[in-house]
Amino acid sequence: MFASTIGPIKTRKNDFSHQMNLVQFALRRPYTVLVLVLGLLIGSGLALHSMARDIFPSLGVPTIYVAQPYAAWTRRRWKAS
Repeated sequence: MFASTIGPIKTRKNDFSHQMNLVQFALRRPYTVLVLVLGLLIGSGLALHSMARDIFPSLGVPTIYVAQPYAAWTRRRWKAS
């Protein structure tokens, strides 16, 4: 009863037949692949060149300043002690 309304089941041999294989594309269009690869190389080189290089920023020489005022002492007294 239902077999006539459903009809035959259609199966595909390859479900991915509509997608182009990457190797086939590279073999069919070698200059396109070459331009894409060169574009990626040049683009990555430009990106690396313009990237900031401050992974370890310059710290300089560590310096400690201590200021403690002594109003009663003179320079001569500081040098003598």
